[in-house]
This record gives sequence, C-alpha cells and structure tokens, in this order.
Amino acid sequence: MSRGRRKGSLDGLTQREEEAMNLIYRFESCSANEIQKYMSGDLNNATVRTILRTLESKNYTVHNTKGNQFIYKPLIKKEIAASQMFNKLINTFFSGSVTDAVATFIDEDSLNIDKKELEELALMIENFKNKGDK
Repeated sequence: MSRGRRKGSLDGLTQREEEAMNLIYRFESCSANEIQKYMSGDLNNATVRTILRTLESKNYTVHNTKGNQFIYKPLIKKEIAASQMFNKLINTFFSGSVTDAVATFIDEDSLNIDKKELEELALMIENFKNKGDK
C-alpha cells in the first residue's frame, strides 16, 4: 500500500493529504510549488496539485489566485483540527479517558515537563474547576 493511501489522523484524510495540510498550517498559505518543496518523498508537481485539489474538495482548504498560481489556505482552524486529532488520540489509545492521557504525558518516564509547565497545567485545571462551580 502506498504511503499516501494510508489513513491520516484527521478525519477523512490520507497521510499525504495530512502532510500537505500540516504545511499549509505552518505557512498559513502556500502554493503547490512550496508544498512540493517541503513534502517528504519525491512527488511531482501534478501529484501535489491533485492532493491540494482533493483537500479543497473535502473542504479543508480554499484557494485564491495570485498571478498564475493557486495559493491555498486552510478552511478549518488549526485549533479545531488539533482538537479533532487530540480527541481521536484519546479515544484510540486511552479509551476516551482524558485522565489516562494526561497521566501518560506527566509521567516522569514519558516527557520531561518542567516545573513551570506543571504549574501552568495545575492553574488551567483549577480555573476549569472554578468555572464549573459558577
């Protein structure tokens, strides 16, 4: 099976489409030539343009014309896509348990989270708890 046909993390996207989407998010807007330059593998321009047209047909991107180039921009905000991916990760690997997911990230064997980040997480949790009390 080719790499591009494998399912990606974002709903309905292949790995290649997801890779292109990540580049569009990184650059905020870009042409097929720019995407081709940064995508893994040796893809020709026609393949990259097909990927971009597919993303547009799936309502992930929109394009504007600049000279003779199409410039692609995301239609779905990065935060929404990140939330979708995070929810899929939690459902796939942690049976829907946010507690288990967070425990994995703060486990001393998983990531080295510094004290400041732990304090920020604790503050976020406290603020969220306080919103529920109102």
